Formats: sequence, C-alpha cells, structure tokens
Amino acid sequence: MLMFVCPHEWSVSSAYDPRVNMPAPDVEPLFSAVTPILFPDHDGHATGFYFVDDNDDDYLITNYHVVSSGENVPASETIRVLTRPSRNITEFQFHDIPLKNGGDPAWCEHSRGSKVDLVAIPISFDTEPTETVALHSGLFPDQGTMPITQSATIIGYPMLEKAPFLPLLRDASIASPYGTTYRDSPCFATDANMHSGTSGSPVFTLPTSTARVGDMLGQELNLIGVHSATLFSGHAPEEGALDLNIGWYIQLLADIVEIN
Repeated sequence: MLMFVCPHEWSVSSAYDPRVNMPAPDVEPLFSAVTPILFPDHDGHATGFYFVDDNDDDYLITNYHVVSSGENVPASETIRVLTRPSRNITEFQFHDIPLKNGGDPAWCEHSRGSKVDLVAIPISFDTEPTETVALHSGLFPDQGTMPITQSATIIGYPMLEKAPFLPLLRDASIASPYGTTYRDSPCFATDANMHSGTSGSPVFTLPTSTARVGDMLGQELNLIGVHSATLFSGHAPEEGALDLNIGWYIQLLADIVEIN
C-alpha cells in the first residue's frame, strides 16, 4: 500500500499546472464531493465527503475511527481537507478543521458511539460559492432490497499522490443481503479491493429512481453507505486477500444530523 503525506504539501500552491496537450480538466462534479483527510502531526490519510442536511447545515462525513483514537479522544488537534473552487479539478483550496470544541470532540456521532463507525463534523467554510458538491438525503436509495450482486462504486483515496489530489474509483458489488444487519451491526458487506486510505469513502449504486449527482458515467447514482474497514480472516496468507469490506448504511446519518 502506498500512503504518504509529504510535510511540504501543507504549504503547496492552490493550483496545479497539468501537462500540455492534455484534455481539458473539466470533470464530473461528483469528484469534488470527496476529499482526502490529512493529519498535521503524523503520516497517513483517510477519505471524507461533504454533506448538507435538511436544514442546509454543512458537514464532513467520515468514519469514527478516522477522527478518534478511542474513548472520544481526537486523533489529532486538527485535520486538513480540500475544496475545489471551479470545475477545473486541478484547482483546490485547503481548510483546517479542529477536532475539539472546547474540551469536547467537535464531531457529531451516533447514539451508539464508536459501535457505529460514522461521524459528521460541522464545517464553518461554505461550499456553495465553489464548485464543490455537497451530497444530500435526496440521493438516498428508495426503500427496498438491492438485487443480488448489485454493482457499486466506491470513491476515495486508496493512495495519496501529489497535487491535485485526485480521488479514484473502485468497482464493487454488494456482498451481503442489503437492508439487513451484518455481524449484528447496521452495516453491509461489499466485495472490492480496498485500502486503509479509503476509510470514509462514499458508496454508490445505480438507482431505479431519478435522484442523481451530475452526469457521472452517463448514469444516475444513489448514495447508499460509507465504507469503513476491510475484513480479515484466519486463513493462510497464500490463499490471498478476502477483498470483503464493511459499509455503514447511509440512513444512519438521520440519527446524527437533521434528516426528515
């Protein structure tokens, strides 16, 4: 796994010059909804995405284990994220988010705490004047089950390269019966080759409704969950990786932020 943060990147220019004779970098807006999460005091990174609740309050959504080292202790004083001011994805701006509000954690969590690996962090900067997309509850899937082997897409940062910090897509499928608990938790399993930097990535499927996020791949997408962790078993290493993962149902956000 390649995962690194060069200290000098904390002062990197907010613009990146692509090579000449390349296609115009005006890309699908969905890519701007997903951001790497950087830590000022240690290497490593994670993924998060922007979300607006029904009261038009803005949040960064990611995993509990990304922001906490346990017992509600913040993993760092601050984290750093980025927004895209234009459809040119090579342009970006950094924002620092404190993980403490006085003596308390700055994030909103589920009533079950760390047992639901999901948090919403209120953000003070506004994504509206920029081309950064904030996802919303109108993208949640219709009630009902998913077809067996439903295809999915997970967008995140399996590795963190230099500017302009582009997210990557991983093909996935829903591996457990959708709408039921998995391992006695409100989550589902996905079949995909994932890595630790993708913790907090949004999980999408092709919907049957008309909810959409731009024109990605010429298709409509539903936001169904948040990728959290890769599963391991006690089988012999020569058998290879399981490539199975945990995703938390996106509807759990209704227990954390204002969603009718």
